[in-house]
Amino acid sequence: MTSANVSQNLEDAILDLHRCQLAQQQQRITQGHRRVEVERQRQVEINQIIEEWKNEDADAPSYEG
Repeated sequence: MTSANVSQNLEDAILDLHRCQLAQQQQRITQGHRRVEVERQRQVEINQIIEEWKNEDADAPSYEG
């Protein structure tokens, strides 16, 4: 094996490692975006429930006085 072959193999290994790291980073970013979207949707649902409760309270008869 010549030094050129060793050098090419080393470059190929470094590129493969870099591609793998980029793929892992992209996967983490995608998972983070999913978590943010799930939390956003959860907050929307909570806000809807709160609004429904407010509307129910407004429609309920008053027992004061």
